[in-house]
Amino acid sequence: MYLESLKIYGFKSFAKKTKFLFNDGITSIVGPNGCGKSNIVDAIRWVLGEQKAGTIRSERMEDVIFNGTKTAKPLGMAEVSLTIQNTKNVLPIEYSEVVITRRLFRSSESQYLLNNSPCRLKDIQDLFMDTGMGPDAYSIIELSMVETILNGKPEERRRIFEEAAGVTKYKQRRKAAFRKLEATAGDILRLNDIISEVEKNVGSLSRQVKRAQRYQEIKEQLQKDEIKLSAHQFSKIKIELEPLIDKLNESQDNRVALTTKFDEQEAEIEEARTKLLALERKLSAQQKELNEVSLKIHKKEEDILVGRERRKALEAAKVRLLKENEEISVRMEKNKTEILQSKEELQHLFEQIQLAENDYQETSAELNSFEMRVHDKYEQLKKIENQRLLAVEGLTESKQEEERIKTQLENLDERIKSISRQLEESQLLEKIREDKIAKLQEKKTSQESELTKLNQELKDVRDELTTLGKSKEKVKERILNKNGEAQALKERIALLKKFIESYEDHPEGVQHLLLHGYLNGGCKGTLAENLTVEPTYRRAVETAMGEAAVSLIVDASEQALECIEILKADEKGAVTFFPLDKFSTQRIKSDLRPQNNDILQAHGVIDWAHNLVQCEEEYRTIVQSLLRDFLIVKDLQTAKQHADKLQENRINLITLNGEVVSNWGPIKGGANGESEAGVIGRKAFVEELESKLKETWTQLEKEEKEQQEIESKYQEAFSSEQDLDKQVKATELKLTDFGVELAQLNFESRKDSENCERLATEDESHKKNQKSLTDKMQRVSPSLSNLVENKAQYEAALQQASGELESLEQEIKEYRTVEQDSRMKLAGLKSEERHLQGNIVRLHEFERELTGSYKRIDEEITAAAKEYAELESKIEQNKTAIETDFDEHKILEAEVHKLEQTFLEKKEELTNKEKFVKAVRDEKDIVSETLHSMELQVSELKMSAEQIKARIKEEYGLTTKKGALEEDFDEEGIAERIHQQKNRLDSMGPVNLLALKEYEKEKSRLDFLQTQKNDLMEAQTNLNETIQVINKTAREQFSKTFEEIRKNFVKVFQSFFENGQANLKLAPDEDPLEAEIVIEAATKSKRPTALTLLSGGEKALTAISILFAIYLVKPSPFCILDEVDAPLDDTNIGRFV
Repeated sequence: MYLESLKIYGFKSFAKKTKFLFNDGITSIVGPNGCGKSNIVDAIRWVLGEQKAGTIRSERMEDVIFNGTKTAKPLGMAEVSLTIQNTKNVLPIEYSEVVITRRLFRSSESQYLLNNSPCRLKDIQDLFMDTGMGPDAYSIIELSMVETILNGKPEERRRIFEEAAGVTKYKQRRKAAFRKLEATAGDILRLNDIISEVEKNVGSLSRQVKRAQRYQEIKEQLQKDEIKLSAHQFSKIKIELEPLIDKLNESQDNRVALTTKFDEQEAEIEEARTKLLALERKLSAQQKELNEVSLKIHKKEEDILVGRERRKALEAAKVRLLKENEEISVRMEKNKTEILQSKEELQHLFEQIQLAENDYQETSAELNSFEMRVHDKYEQLKKIENQRLLAVEGLTESKQEEERIKTQLENLDERIKSISRQLEESQLLEKIREDKIAKLQEKKTSQESELTKLNQELKDVRDELTTLGKSKEKVKERILNKNGEAQALKERIALLKKFIESYEDHPEGVQHLLLHGYLNGGCKGTLAENLTVEPTYRRAVETAMGEAAVSLIVDASEQALECIEILKADEKGAVTFFPLDKFSTQRIKSDLRPQNNDILQAHGVIDWAHNLVQCEEEYRTIVQSLLRDFLIVKDLQTAKQHADKLQENRINLITLNGEVVSNWGPIKGGANGESEAGVIGRKAFVEELESKLKETWTQLEKEEKEQQEIESKYQEAFSSEQDLDKQVKATELKLTDFGVELAQLNFESRKDSENCERLATEDESHKKNQKSLTDKMQRVSPSLSNLVENKAQYEAALQQASGELESLEQEIKEYRTVEQDSRMKLAGLKSEERHLQGNIVRLHEFERELTGSYKRIDEEITAAAKEYAELESKIEQNKTAIETDFDEHKILEAEVHKLEQTFLEKKEELTNKEKFVKAVRDEKDIVSETLHSMELQVSELKMSAEQIKARIKEEYGLTTKKGALEEDFDEEGIAERIHQQKNRLDSMGPVNLLALKEYEKEKSRLDFLQTQKNDLMEAQTNLNETIQVINKTAREQFSKTFEEIRKNFVKVFQSFFENGQANLKLAPDEDPLEAEIVIEAATKSKRPTALTLLSGGEKALTAISILFAIYLVKPSPFCILDEVDAPLDDTNIGRFV
C-alpha cells in the first residue's frame, strides 16, 4: 500500500486543479515562504478527516475555500482527493485503488466520497484505523508532533504508539462493549423496578381475594358504633361552639391593630435602608481611591527593585570591560615586539638582494649585447621572409579572391531568386491569416456577449437562491413555531378536558360525589359549570367567589345532607352545597343591602361582580348572595382610590388581575396564574382553544404548502445555478482558447511582416553586392603575373640569411644558462622580501584593531557610568514619591476607617429596627394563624354538627338534638374502634370478583419479566467476557509492539549520537493499555535520564528517533516531514541528514 497521487482544487491557495504524483523514493517540495508548501500538508490532513480548523491554520472550516485574489474570483467549493494503491489488500476493502475525496461548500455543507461513492466520515476513519494514516497519525511528522511527543499530554503520546501497535480498533470495540454493558445494566435496573412493581401487584391481588370474605362482618359492627358516637359528638360540638365564637371576634380586632403598627415600622426601615445604601456607595468610592494609591506605591517599589538589579548588572559589566582592556594592552605590547623583529629581518634581506642584483645586471648586460647581434640577423631574416610571404600571400589571395568572387556572384544570384519566392509565399499566407483572425474575433465577441449574459443569469439565479434560502429558513421557523403552538394548544386542551372530566383540581369530596354517581341526577353540577363570564372578567369573578366556585348545586337540602353523610362515611373531606329550595328569590333579595350605583360612573370602575355573570334565573340568587359585596375595577390604583369612598360595610374592590382591596382594611395581591386556568368558563375557554387550534392547523397547512413551493423553486434554481455554472466555465474555457489562438495568429502575422521587410532589404543589398563584385573581378586578373616573379627572388635571399642565423644561435645558448641562474637567485630573495613586508602590514592592521577595541570598551565604560548615575537619580525620585503616596494612603485609610465605623453603626441601627419589625410581624403572624385556626375550627365544628345531623337522618331516620353529655362515655374507645373498622374496610376495598383473573394475569407477566431479566444477565456476563478477551489481545499486541519500538529507538538514537543511551518505559504497576510512556535519553556515555537535561536540538532528534523507530516497526503508506529540522543547529542537521 502506498500513496499514488493528491488532487487539490479550491483548497486554500490552490485556485486551479492541481495534481501531485508521488513516485517511489523521496519527493521534496521546496519553495519560498508563502508559496503554499504547508497547504499541501493541510490538504492531506483535511482529506483524512481533520475536524479542527485550528489544526489546519484556520479560524473556521469555511476559510479553507479559495477566497479569491485581485485577478481571480473566489470559489464556492474546496475539494481534495487522495489516491492510495491497495495492491496487498492492507485496507479492509476489495478495491486495489482507493480514492478518498472530501468536499466543502460555502453553505457549510460537506461531502465525503470513497471511490466516488458518498460515505460517512466514520467509514473513512474505520478504513484507515491502525494503518498509521489519519489526521493525527504518524504519517505526517511536523514540528508540533515533535512537541507532542516531548511535552504533550500522556494520552497524546500514547495515541501514536497505539496507532503503531494496531490496538486502536480494539479500544474502540472495548468502548462500544462498555456502552452496551452500561445500557444492559440500565435495562436490568429498569426491569428490576418493573418486576418489583409487578410483584407488589401480585401480592396485592392475592390479599384482595381474602379481604372480600371479611368485609360484611366488619360493616355490621361499624353501623352500631357510629349511631352511638354521632349522638354524643353532636352534643359536644354545640357546647364547644359558644365560647369559641366570642374569642374569634376579639382576635380579629387585635389583628387589625398589629397590621397598622407593622406598616408604620416598615416605612421607617425602608428610609433607613436608603440612607445606608448611600453611605455604602460613598465607602466603596473611598476604598477604590485607597486601592489606587496602594497600587501606585507598589508599582514604584517594583521600579526601585528593577533599578537596583540593573545597577548591579552595570557594576559587573564595568569590571568585565576593565579586564578586557588589560588583556588588549598585553596583546598590543606583544604585537609591537613582533613588528620590530620583522623590520630587522627585512633590513638584512635588503643587503643580500642588492648583491644579487649587481651580479644579475653584469650577466644580463653581456647577454643583451650578444642578443642584439642575433636580433639584428634575425630581423634581416624575418624581413626577407615577410617579403616572401607577402608575395606568396598576395599571389594566393589574388587566386582565392578570383574564386571567391565567382562563388559569391553565383550565391547572390541564387539568393535573389529565393527571396523573390519567399516574398510571394508570405503575401499569400498573410491573406489567409487575416481571414482566420477576422472569423476568430467574431466568435470571441459572440462568446463574450454570451458569457456576460450567462454571468448575469448566474448572478440572478444565485440572488434568487439566497432569497429562497432565507425564505426557507423563515418558513421553517414559522412552521416550527406553529407546530409548537399547536402542540401547546393540544396539551392545554387535553389538560383542561381532563380537569373537566375528572374534576382533578376540585376538592376531594366534589370528585368523589360526581365521579361515583352518588347524586343520582339531583345535582346540577358545580356552580362554576353553570356560570358564563366574559374572559376579561373571569379572573376577578373567580377571585370573588373563591372556593364557592367549586360548590355543588342540588335540588333540595335533603340531598345535600345525604351527600354529607357519604363524605363523612368515606372520609373524603367537606363540600359546600347550594340547595335550590333554600335560595328563594324573595328571601335573597330581602337580604341584599342597598348598593351605591353612583360609584359605577367613576373612572376605572366597571360594575358589581354579580352583574357581570350570566346564568340561569334559578341560580341568580346564589350568585347575588356570593358576589353582593364585590365591585370590579380596572386596576389596583383605581381600587385604592375608591375604597375609602364607599360607605357600605365590608365592600371588596377586585381588579381585573384578581387583586382585592377592602374598604375595611385588608388588601390581597401579588403573582397570580392566568385566568384561563380557573374553573369558571373553563368549557367556553376549551372551545376557544379548539377554535384557535383549528385555525393554527389551517395556518400550518398553508405554511407547509408554501414551504413545498419554495423548496420546489429552490431546487429548480439550484439546478439552474449548476447548469449555468457549467455553461459559464465552458464559455470561459472557449474564450481562453480563442484568445490563445488569436494571440498566436497575431504573433505569426507580425513575424511574417518583419520577415518580408527583412527579405526586401536583403534583396536590395544583394543586388548592390553583385554589381560591386563584377567590377572587382575585372581588376584582379592583370596583377597575377607580377606576383609570381617577385616570389622567386625572395626565396633565394631567404636561404642565404638562414645559414648565418644558425651559427649565432648556437653561441647564445651558453650565455642564457648563466643569466637564468642569476635571475632565479634574485627572484627567491625578492619573494622572501614580499613575505616579510606582508607580515609587517598584517601586524600593523592587528595593532589598529586592538586600538579600536580599546577605544570601544572605554566608550562602553563611560555609557555604563552614565546609566548608573541616571538609575541612582530615578531610584531617589521613586523613594520621594513613595513617601508622598504613603502620606496620602494614611489620610485615605483614616477616612475609610471612619466611614466604616459610621456604616457599621447605621447598619446596627437598621438591624435593631428589623428585629423589632420581625417581632411585630411574628406577633401578627401568630395572631393571624390563631385567628385562621379559630375560623377553621368554628367552621369545622359547624360543618361537623350539620354532617352528623344529616347523616343520622339519612342513614337511620333519627333527628339529632343537643343533650347532656354522659360522664362515663368512652368516646375515644368507640371512635378508635370505628376508625379501625373503617380502616379495615378501606384497606380491603370493595369485593372484587375479578381479583383471581387479574392475579393470574399479573403472575404470568411476572414470569415473563423474570425470563427477560435472566436473558439480560446472561448478555451482561457475555459482554464482560468479551471485554476481557479484547483487553488481553490488546495488551499482548501493544506490549509486543512497544518492545520492538523500544529496541529500534535505542538503535536509531545511537545512530544520531555516538555512545548515546536511550530507553522507553511504561509506568510500573499500571495497565499497559493505560500506563504513561516514559522517555529517557542521554547523548554521552551516561545512564538515560529525563529529557529536561537535553538541549532543544537533542530533544527534537530524540522525538524524531521515536518516530523513526515506529516506522521501522509499522511504516505507514507515506511519511511527510514538514520542517521537522527547524529547531536543529548545523551539527544536529548533519546528524539528521
